Order: sequence, then structure tokens, then C-alpha cells
Amino acid sequence: CGSLKGEAKAATTKRMLAALFLMGHHAEFKAEVLPIVDGVCRYAAAVVALGGSNPGKAHGEGGFEDTFLEVAIDVLCKDQKARDDRKPGVLGSEKQPLQYFLEHLAALTSREEASKLPVYDQISRMLC
Repeated sequence: CGSLKGEAKAATTKRMLAALFLMGHHAEFKAEVLPIVDGVCRYAAAVVALGGSNPGKAHGEGGFEDTFLEVAIDVLCKDQKARDDRKPGVLGSEKQPLQYFLEHLAALTSREEASKLPVYDQISRMLC
């Protein structure tokens, strides 16, 4: 039962993040939602900079930062697919959540510290 509850929470978190990220690029909601997107991205960067939300688990076993990255990269890929299909991008020319995240991560860590974080390998694996 605990596993199902955890999966349900992760699925809900993914849906909420995806909706938030996409709503930030609609003119009607942009002014209200973009500060929230920026805050979520800042929080995710802080979690990663401080060692992750699941320090007792092995890398790759989940946690907020994994869910966040999965959704941020999925939104990025949806936008790229729309561009590849010669349709206007889902997100237009707006900054992507992943860009906000990486900017906050750079502000919270030195370049040397940031380069040692497993998140960069994780992003590479998820994008390739």
C-alpha cells in the first residue's frame, strides 16, 4: 500500500508541475504563474545543492528533484517536438523551467561544486 501511495503522490506532483510549467506560457496566466515557476525551480535547485530530498536513498531512487527534472525535460521535449513538426512551440520563446533551475543552481553553488553534482549526469541521460 505504501508503494501505491508513493506512486500516486509522484503522479500527482508530475501533473501539477506540468500544468504549472505549461500555464506559465499562456498570455492569460503568465504574469501570475511565472513567479511561481521561478520559485519551484529555485526550490528544486536548493534541494539539489543541499544534497537531495532523499539523502538516505541511492542516487536515482526518486525524490522531488527527480520528479522535477522528469517533468521539466518532458516539457522541453514537447516544445522541441512542436518546433520539429513546424508548429509554433508549445512554450514559444519563453525561458524553459530547466533554464530557471540551472540558473538558480549556478547561483547557489560554485562552478566546481556544480560540476560534481550528479544532476548534470542525470540531465544528460534524460535528454539523450
